[in-house]
Amino acid sequence: GKDFDWDKYTANVEKKKDIVNKYILKFPQFRDKGMGLYIFSGTKGSGKTMLSCCILNELAKRYVGSIKFVNTLDFLEMTKRGYKGEENEVQALYHAGVLVIDDIGVQMSKEWIETEFYRLINDRYVNRKPTIYTSNIPIDKLKMDDRVTDRIESTTYLISLPEESIRRKERQQVKDILLNEIENSPADTAISTGPA
Repeated sequence: GKDFDWDKYTANVEKKKDIVNKYILKFPQFRDKGMGLYIFSGTKGSGKTMLSCCILNELAKRYVGSIKFVNTLDFLEMTKRGYKGEENEVQALYHAGVLVIDDIGVQMSKEWIETEFYRLINDRYVNRKPTIYTSNIPIDKLKMDDRVTDRIESTTYLISLPEESIRRKERQQVKDILLNEIENSPADTAISTGPA
């Protein structure tokens, strides 16, 4: 969408931008085949989550259907025994027209975790529901069951974002502006040296 600023990257991102634009503009065709995206960069702060949210917003504006976003660790919390939320929160992830699973690969490798991911990803795979993943880890390096990684790989187009921390650049710009404002502000000459 127009809210994602591709110009912040120094690397050439035209091919990636083209795939994202095609995905949004031709989404009904991708949806019919159950195709999603795998947005990858090994660099934290490179814009993966922001891009996935911009895509979701565009799809919501242009097409009718339910969309959901869940962080990997939040999903696991929702599936734990004793979770105080409602069961339909988890079911909504299964039934969403488009689902973003943010930060896949950050989870530990445990049998119950593998089972929960397999159930969700396999259900969406079988029912041809597009899923968008963001990750700091390439698909072939995910520490997950091969059945899971195979389903992810076969139903996504890879969007490799440049290894640039946009978040770090933006924070540095804000800090530079503040420092400049402080340096150029008039000095406070009324310094008190004792009780008034």
